[in-house]
Amino acid sequence: MDTSLWSVEGSNKARLNAPLALTDQQVVAASERLATFNEGRPRQLLGAFRSTPMQPHAGIPIFGLVLVIGIAIVVLAIWLAVFDRNGIIARGLSVRVIVVGTVLLVIGVALLLYSGRKLYQLVRDLRQLFLIFDNGVAHILPDATNVYSWSQIKEVRHQSVSFEYGGMSTGTEHAYTVIDRDGRQLVLLGRSYGTANDEASGDTLTDVEQVGRFLEAKVN
Repeated sequence: MDTSLWSVEGSNKARLNAPLALTDQQVVAASERLATFNEGRPRQLLGAFRSTPMQPHAGIPIFGLVLVIGIAIVVLAIWLAVFDRNGIIARGLSVRVIVVGTVLLVIGVALLLYSGRKLYQLVRDLRQLFLIFDNGVAHILPDATNVYSWSQIKEVRHQSVSFEYGGMSTGTEHAYTVIDRDGRQLVLLGRSYGTANDEASGDTLTDVEQVGRFLEAKVN
């Protein structure tokens, strides 16, 4: 996962690494839910992304494995208690098994709670969308929808880091910080691989650099 610009502060972050077709059912449903904003002007959808602060397809297997390990440790702790009571010491649990079992149980439960929380967040983030219209942008979360019209956006800041491997470019990571007049901040993260247009345009936006340039042209 790209982490070099994750330290950019913002009240919420959107990682634009999964462009969606404008005809995608989820995109169409989300755009229909949004009320017309910015003085009632008609909206033209220019770009849509599955918006995630992390890369869920990479994170879900990792934390899924941690969850399985946590379950295995809890089962082992329970098995030790049962085996020790019925198979070795009929009078009860030995001190060593009590200590080892307690430690394993604490570790297992901690892993279950941590990985379960992370998996919940990642699965929840899969439902986020970032939509670009001709009159503003919308960040749709499971429990909220943040809309920014051009007149509300005060500034767009840009940071970038270029990456190379073996002397060849592996893309440029971008962070665009959108600041509105109420002080809200939205950080747009993503990596561009040189496919963005030289100039921001009104065509379909499928690259984080295209989105950033489009925002800068509209606001700055």
